Amino acid sequence: MLNMLRIGEVTEEMVDEFRQLSRPVTYTDGIEPTELYPLRQDVDRANESRLSALTTPEHRYLASDVPGCNANGDETSLDALETILGRLLAQQEVVLKVGAQVMLIKNVPDVDLVNGSQGLVVGFMTSQEASEEKITVLQVGRAEDRTVKYGESSDEARPQGDDKLWPLVKFTNGRTILCTPAEFTVNNFRGEAEATRRQIPLICAWAMSVHKSQGQTIERILDQFRIPKHMSRFRGQPAWKPWKCSILNHPVPWPIPGRWNFIVMPSALRAKSRWTRRKPLRFLEDSS
Repeated sequence: MLNMLRIGEVTEEMVDEFRQLSRPVTYTDGIEPTELYPLRQDVDRANESRLSALTTPEHRYLASDVPGCNANGDETSLDALETILGRLLAQQEVVLKVGAQVMLIKNVPDVDLVNGSQGLVVGFMTSQEASEEKITVLQVGRAEDRTVKYGESSDEARPQGDDKLWPLVKFTNGRTILCTPAEFTVNNFRGEAEATRRQIPLICAWAMSVHKSQGQTIERILDQFRIPKHMSRFRGQPAWKPWKCSILNHPVPWPIPGRWNFIVMPSALRAKSRWTRRKPLRFLEDSS
């Protein structure tokens, strides 16, 4: 249905099915749908406003950024490092409080959490305290991020910095996990690390940009399809990839428009049609 919506071919049956989702939203765990905005400054403004409204103490987490090497074997410059890491979801600084709504930006399959899982910060504790209470912790320093339950593993598996307070997050699936730093690496085309950021795998998630939501698996989402005036010429352009969202399992808290409101620019459809008709690139065969 979403693909048909993108190209403007919406039937009455589709509209009726969308309308069935328009009903009041109620969540008993206090985790709200993440609201999508087209512009990053709107996202920052919304998240900062909600975070500042919390009266609990704030905790700041600064990333550790390490340059690698580019495809030529030269060390990544500081300017290039900033540009490369600026494209990551992992932020250079993360500020959290108890009550903050967050989103996980790492896949942790062994506890049914994915990139896009939403949760609520319920406290802060050290890894030692997690060990004593046998709380599941996102483990660091491994090729693949996974979890470990302290009290059931060796001391050497504990994250470094046992005196540091890390955010304890309760996710929508009911799991409560202590989120310690993880590594986010960008590789060059040779497969070598070009830049690495070490940061807690969380971002504030009352709001998020449409661009950053691509590739996420978000369970609760709110998109009112706002388009700024200066971007009105892009209205209806079917360029944004759909994100994975279990929308049919959750109510939609805004009115679903009628069929005549689903408008797609003919020029956008023509451009998409020309693109899909393009022949695939032909690669030279190895003559050796």
